[in-house]
Amino acid sequence: MPDKCGHAIADAPGQFWPMSDTADKSAFPAVAGISMTAMAVALGLTTKWEGERTKPYQDIVGKWTVCYGETNVPMKTYTRAQCREFLVKAIRGPYGRGVLKCVPALQSAPYQLGASIDHAYNFGVAAYCGSTIARQFNAGDWYAACRAFEPWEKAGGKRVQGLANRRIDDMRACFTNLPPERTLTIKVPS
Repeated sequence: MPDKCGHAIADAPGQFWPMSDTADKSAFPAVAGISMTAMAVALGLTTKWEGERTKPYQDIVGKWTVCYGETNVPMKTYTRAQCREFLVKAIRGPYGRGVLKCVPALQSAPYQLGASIDHAYNFGVAAYCGSTIARQFNAGDWYAACRAFEPWEKAGGKRVQGLANRRIDDMRACFTNLPPERTLTIKVPS
């Protein structure tokens, strides 16, 4: 269901999954603390915003990339299946594990984990782990962590509308099923 700007809104668990509800999701099982729901959220966000290009191209900052923004493979033409495999391995591997290493509490929060993995895929694990997003999650202020996705809308020092839109989707995913005990953190001076 789109919002007034035409962006997709997640109404139900699994809606971020880029395949039909009847598709075989067993090909993407949960691993290393990354649940199927977190995988679905991360895959849905990343495939939507990275787009798939089977031939190498330069992104908006001039970096060579292929498939779903992949930069860690030889720059050549790939099949759609190969591109999908690269993305799944990246989410299950360095990006998912990297996010969980710096914010272990996300293991039990699939929507927040999926949004965080998409962010790490877009900006890198080191940038994510050093971000206000990760600091707020680790401090227990998850509402502030979800809001902290918003400023990450620049590439090459310039605001990019596509990145701003992607951050809105990351925030929507992050706020989905946010545990009530994590929504209001009152800071009381000691």
